Amino acid sequence: MKNGIKQEILNIVKEVENELKRKNNTTIFSESGNRNKIGCNQFREIAAECRVAECYDEILLLVEYTIAKSNEWKETGLGKMIINSMQKVRNIGKPKEQGAEADNEKNKRELYNLELFFGYMYWESRILAANNPSGGQSNNKYNNNQKGNYQNNKKSPNQKFNGNTKSDGSFRKKGN
Repeated sequence: MKNGIKQEILNIVKEVENELKRKNNTTIFSESGNRNKIGCNQFREIAAECRVAECYDEILLLVEYTIAKSNEWKETGLGKMIINSMQKVRNIGKPKEQGAEADNEKNKRELYNLELFFGYMYWESRILAANNPSGGQSNNKYNNNQKGNYQNNKKSPNQKFNGNTKSDGSFRKKGN
């Protein structure tokens, strides 16, 4: 039965992919910290949260928070697509029993299915990012999100930045 559930979840992921293609939004993902795109790792992080969450509503709140803080999730419509997909995933394989034990099993099943969904979305977003015209790469020289000397300086991090340092790393006084 697990294979059938996984296939249903994969079908939902494909629906998201097809909707992104229909809206011409397949270049919205980045593998490497481009601030103007959606990071693929966000899906992996949400999948990891599914392992420690106690109920579906925790993950829903996390996704709503992600949408609220990210213009890309709002503007591209990805946020709404993900929430709609989460609801579909939630309804996969619903148990017929009721009661406290059935509720506990329902929570476990929903979170396991969501973990699979976000894991598959991570894979899908990496594929889409790799197919971006920019290759999903950031314009940042060191391929990270840090600001500062390394980002804008043409020298490597191990080179001295100016002539005011001695070989032992201490600073020279001006005029010496």
